[in-house]
Amino acid sequence: MGSMMDATGRRQGTLIHAIGIAGAGLMVLADLLMLYAPVSRMQYDFLEVARSIPEMRVIAGDYLGLLGVSMVLVGLYGIYIVLRPAGRGRSLPPILLLAYAYVLGAVFHHAVGMTMASARQEGLGGVADIITADLVASFLQPLGVAFLIVVVVGSGWLFVTLLLTRIAYPRWMAFLSPLVLVLAFRAVILVGSPAVVGALVPAGPNLAMLLFFIASTAWLRIHPPGSEDLGSESLKRTSRRRVGLARTVRKFEVRIVRPAIFQFPVDLPLRWQVFFLYQRVT
Repeated sequence: MGSMMDATGRRQGTLIHAIGIAGAGLMVLADLLMLYAPVSRMQYDFLEVARSIPEMRVIAGDYLGLLGVSMVLVGLYGIYIVLRPAGRGRSLPPILLLAYAYVLGAVFHHAVGMTMASARQEGLGGVADIITADLVASFLQPLGVAFLIVVVVGSGWLFVTLLLTRIAYPRWMAFLSPLVLVLAFRAVILVGSPAVVGALVPAGPNLAMLLFFIASTAWLRIHPPGSEDLGSESLKRTSRRRVGLARTVRKFEVRIVRPAIFQFPVDLPLRWQVFFLYQRVT
């Protein structure tokens, strides 16, 4: 019965991770549809790229992105299940922050699509540019700053949890976390070709999440966590507490209880009777 439950749990975990992989893949595809343009790092200008992307690409990327966000949230729940034995203080905050970042990302993604539609307006001359610039300054940029802060804090917290906590993941998995991969992509952007730069600038963060989901799924497939592995951190903490409590009780017995019993002003047989009664009670 236990093995059947373990097998069911593993299938469910695999399905959850697969949904996360599919969602992150859709997000990468959506970013590329909406914003891919083979330009160098210094030449990547959002408004110029927006005017060069066909309308159908923008619409397809917009809706694919909104679908992908919901699937990534399911995948993040799968990551939380694996991290949960580390304790809620370490596992829940980074997942909640990353989930909130993807909620903000859905709004940001759609806002980018609307801004691109505004930038592609023809026949309005400089009016379209003014409207688009106002959209970017008053809405898109503040939303982007909030999104960036939540992503950095959430992914940084996840990195620390993976690095400092012994759970179902090995500690080196921290260096495949989204934060590290995004920083690596930023380094590649500095020296990459126009095709690479044009892809990594818009799709880098979601590509990092996709690679993390894939690495997580591959590791858990090769090393499926058992109940003992998943609960090892909690078991260790409980064991340490019990050992500490036992030592405290022992010190209390040796230093206080036994001397008090043998210092009673009664005859020796009664002292031993009191001592044996104490031993039976404890």
